[in-house]
Amino acid sequence: MAGKVKHIPDGWHAVTPYLAVKDAARAIEFYGKAFDAKEVMRLPGPGGKIGHAEIKIGGDYVMLADEYPEDGHMSPTSLVDRP
Repeated sequence: MAGKVKHIPDGWHAVTPYLAVKDAARAIEFYGKAFDAKEVMRLPGPGGKIGHAEIKIGGDYVMLADEYPEDGHMSPTSLVDRP
């Protein structure tokens, strides 16, 4: 029988935020300047968007991606601006 599966990778905490934002590339740049965040990884999405990215602020990870309203993955500003 295989070993026990780790549900939380080494270096990660039990709760990790995942943000849907407008212009994820700009958000990553902002977090870098504001919080000295380091980009860990970035996966491209359709249309030049970011499909998934991970940044590290201090010892904590934050995951983020561009919003994809057509799939229901929306940023807070888009949710507030909805009719």
